[in-house]
Formats: sequence, C-alpha cells, structure tokens
Amino acid sequence: MSKSFYKNSIFYKKYLGPVYSSKVRLTRLREIEESFLYEKYRFNLLTDKFDDLFSSEGEQRFMKDQDQIISRDIIRVIWR
Repeated sequence: MSKSFYKNSIFYKKYLGPVYSSKVRLTRLREIEESFLYEKYRFNLLTDKFDDLFSSEGEQRFMKDQDQIISRDIIRVIWR
C-alpha cells in the first residue's frame, strides 16, 4: 500500500498524527526561543551602549568605537 493510504488512515490520524505534529511544534518553539534569546542579548548590548552614550565623556567613547577609516582624498567635517 502507498504512503498516502497510511497517512489518510484512521490509525495514522488518531495515533501517529498528533505525535509528529507535537514534535514539529516543539522544534519550532525551540527555534523561536533561540531566536528570542539572541535578540534579547543584542537588545541588552545595544541598551548598554546607548546608556553609555549619555554618561560622562560618552560621546568621545562613542566616536572612538566607530570605524575611523577614511580615504586619503576625503575630508571629514564634524558639525557642532
């Protein structure tokens, strides 16, 4: 008998279907949790950097953290 017959059978729908769907749900929940934890880590990192910007001499530290690579023929203008 073909696989589609087994998947459409009452036995499959009653006993095996929920088992496979729960495994899929658990896998998806783990992926969502990992993604959430990664985004939470990034958020905390950026929040700390943002808070440091408003601390004493935070602007100077922020400018030092930025990439300072400029071509030789370009002039950097900083407006204050």
